[in-house]
Amino acid sequence: MGARRQPLIFIITTAGFDKSSVCFSEYEYAKQVLQGSLNNDEYFTIIYEPDDINDIWVFMSEYKEKLNKNEDVSKQEELINKIIFQANPIFTSFFSFLERRYPFMKNPFRGTKTRPPVKNKKRLEVPTKKEIELIIKDIADPLIKVAIIYIYYRINIK
Repeated sequence: MGARRQPLIFIITTAGFDKSSVCFSEYEYAKQVLQGSLNNDEYFTIIYEPDDINDIWVFMSEYKEKLNKNEDVSKQEELINKIIFQANPIFTSFFSFLERRYPFMKNPFRGTKTRPPVKNKKRLEVPTKKEIELIIKDIADPLIKVAIIYIYYRINIK
């Protein structure tokens, strides 16, 4: 890179929670350039993200179009859905998915192929989106938030 008078560097990142990473510091710098608080004509940046960074409904279809500007150009929508929801909708598979991605998560149903026995056979009412928002408002762990939203989303897909 040092041999060129005007080197070109690309940085492409995805979402993460590690605020000590180089990517996070680049993100903060890029946000300042975009907001105009820093002036750097040699730094070109594009950031695709939800308007409200704390918005938990980024898996819903309304957001996919905004966050995936290249949708239906390089990847089909079905493939994007498959990537977003890698876990099988089977109850026990979801825990296996979490355990694979996050080793500290433990699968309470390891070794079983079925759901735990249900004592009350009455069908539970699925909470509304607003009720889910109220439930997870005070949950600090983003992984738990994603798990709750994932389960809610899978229940509501017909």
